Amino acid sequence: MNIAIITQSINTHSGSRAPLELAKNLAKNNQITIYSYPHKADKNLISILEKLKIYVVLLPHNNQSIINQIKNTLELSKKLRNSDCDIVSSHCLPPLFMATWFLKIPTVATYYGTQKNVLKEKFFPEKLSPINYLAEKILNLVISLEQWIIVNTTSKTIAISQHSKKEAHKLYHRKINHIYLGSISKNLKNEQ
Repeated sequence: MNIAIITQSINTHSGSRAPLELAKNLAKNNQITIYSYPHKADKNLISILEKLKIYVVLLPHNNQSIINQIKNTLELSKKLRNSDCDIVSSHCLPPLFMATWFLKIPTVATYYGTQKNVLKEKFFPEKLSPINYLAEKILNLVISLEQWIIVNTTSKTIAISQHSKKEAHKLYHRKINHIYLGSISKNLKNEQ
């Protein structure tokens, strides 16, 4: 099977470790192409992936501006449309995810969970000021909307655990299956 995997980054020091492990395991019996933003790409890791016969496509626009994200989304959609992949495995957020919307290729999204209250957790561990509280509520709404779109507009959505499966049902009213994420492989473990 020819499988396209979309991820935010080719790097083991980010949330992209899981799709890279998936790619490595699927490459044993399938043809795999990984599509990713170019920023934070680990060139040594790309070399390792290519030695495993995993083709890596970095999108052309490096800057993370909204305009370049839109350009990368359009570029990814074009690349996927012109590919001969049988299925797309999505591990990304909008706008990259939107590249799959108008394809006639089945898309499977992986639901990792919804992280809310980012401001309080990351930047303001004490009580939020009224303006930061409002910003937190707006950000939570945007995060929930992004996840709703991903969970509800794919051919299939798979949760990474029983907990995330229940969370998807509670938050987005979507019953989905779960497949536990595997452990880290020896190749990527050596790259840490």
